[in-house]
Amino acid sequence: MRIALLTDGLFPYKIGGMQKHSLLLAKYLARQGVAVDLYFACEQPIAELQPAPNELLTADEKAYLQLKPILRPKVRYFPGHYVWQSYLISKHIWAHLQQSAPVDFIYAQGFTGWYFVRKSANPNIPIGVHPHGLEMYQPTISLKAKAQQWVLRMAMNYNLRQADVVFALGEGLYPILNNMGIPKPKILLSPNGIAADWLVEQPHKSTLARRFLFIGRYELRKGIAELNTVLQKLLADELNFTFDFVGPIPVEKQVAHPNITYWGTIKAEARVKEILSNCDVLVLPSHSEGMPTVILEAMASGLAILATDVGTVRSMVCDDNGWLIPAKSEEALENAMREIIHCDEEAMMAKQQASLRKLKANFLWEKVAETTRSEIVRFLKNETPKFTATL
Repeated sequence: MRIALLTDGLFPYKIGGMQKHSLLLAKYLARQGVAVDLYFACEQPIAELQPAPNELLTADEKAYLQLKPILRPKVRYFPGHYVWQSYLISKHIWAHLQQSAPVDFIYAQGFTGWYFVRKSANPNIPIGVHPHGLEMYQPTISLKAKAQQWVLRMAMNYNLRQADVVFALGEGLYPILNNMGIPKPKILLSPNGIAADWLVEQPHKSTLARRFLFIGRYELRKGIAELNTVLQKLLADELNFTFDFVGPIPVEKQVAHPNITYWGTIKAEARVKEILSNCDVLVLPSHSEGMPTVILEAMASGLAILATDVGTVRSMVCDDNGWLIPAKSEEALENAMREIIHCDEEAMMAKQQASLRKLKANFLWEKVAETTRSEIVRFLKNETPKFTATL
């Protein structure tokens, strides 16, 4: 089987969950003997990319995987310019693909399949669109964000309804797709994953002071406003805990206290792993999410998880390995954090070990690539779903 995998950028040339998902999915599919043509938009000509594209691949991967960079088209800024640029990227990739070897299937990340989903573009090549987190269909707060969502929805509705199949990170996103008129038989499973080198042998042994961690940037949908309110209440009660923040949190949004540490943006993966290895619980109180890589990284590092029940989070977090709470509820967040602070060492260790077991069973990239490959093969053979309700 030969597939064309399309993405608007590729890690490490562009930082983002979808960009890293594209690289790792392509690499692990290639390791399983699937021929992959990986088309990606980039800012510089191929000769100027650092590291060089071939340096991203092992010798075995190069036998099945071809990297095909496409120079990103320039557009002037205007409201909605990203959507227009996405359409142009798709059109540029389409032109290059017409000159390449035939493929059996097109796997399009985000909006990269826009030009392809026209029925006249590739009538004999089925195309699947992966919209990732579908955050534009999930709750938001600001009017500006709602306006941006409306623009993105218009484009995404067309892409998903015209595609032959739609990929979903997990079953938590099925209701959103169903409400758009995408029937369940048209949905294929293609979750997020993590490499085995993230795995620790044993979780960090908890100390008397429970150590929490948040990783991410400051924005309303990440729930930091609610988290800050809860932290101030817990600190006022002089409870025994510490809290670490990793990510660009503005000074005016920080809680000034000796128990709270702000590390800022950390790009070195080894340093992120080091901080994770010294913490007990990852806190992710988001209003909306897709399938957060940070949860997978925390699980692989042996942390218990406190997260809101949004997107596909419930496929990763349950009572066994953490606490799943309603979004935008300060009360639920506060109650869960108080419970965690008073949780005994044995119960905490049980949840942390459950995170490792769940991660190993479902979310290593070898498993994710096999799930995606099998779903595509099943679709091409018109077989019944194999991976329904496995996550």
